Amino acid sequence: MIDKYLKQFTIKQIIFWIGGILTATMLFTVLTLLGLYQNESLEVDISSRNAMLSQRMVLLSNIYVNTGEKENLNSLKEALDLYDGSLLAMKHGGTVPGFDGKRIRPASDRVDDYIERVEEVWKPFRNHLRIILEEPLTTSNYTFNMNIPLDTAMLDSVGLLSKVDEENVTIRNSLTYLEKTSEDMLKVNQDLVKAYVNDAVEIEYQITRFIFIATFLY
Repeated sequence: MIDKYLKQFTIKQIIFWIGGILTATMLFTVLTLLGLYQNESLEVDISSRNAMLSQRMVLLSNIYVNTGEKENLNSLKEALDLYDGSLLAMKHGGTVPGFDGKRIRPASDRVDDYIERVEEVWKPFRNHLRIILEEPLTTSNYTFNMNIPLDTAMLDSVGLLSKVDEENVTIRNSLTYLEKTSEDMLKVNQDLVKAYVNDAVEIEYQITRFIFIATFLY
């Protein structure tokens, strides 16, 4: 039955259809690979930005805790939200904050392990950032003032107490943790960047190899 169907076409028509199918297959595959390559290239930029943000957050935390400038606190919150949103997009796919609404695919199996390593370091790191963002810089303590004369103290009992503002120890401990962990944060983020670079190189190799083979067959 197939022979009868093929006899309705000339050799030129058969070659034309085979050529058309090959061309369409080539274009579809190349465009798919190019889409994957562009996705990986974008993720290289995103992961590189996150590596920079991890160090920026430590610097902003240090400046805020030691100077109390609210501008640094606002910048710290923006950096944390940007990092968090970017990491979520890299893992599950979706719109990347700060990249003009660009979308990326979920992480491939070759990269997913590196993202999990980043998350292991990031979760406690983020918790300490939240402490710095939410806790007051100072705490108030009251001490007895023993230098007030007894007759004055009897008339004004409040005068016995002196208010003293002290540095919030919790804040200082969180800053110390961030500074000690900053190198670990930088390393896991740089490893993620390298994983995306290697992934992009592998896809680029696949594109070149496929075009060469497809051109030869065509």
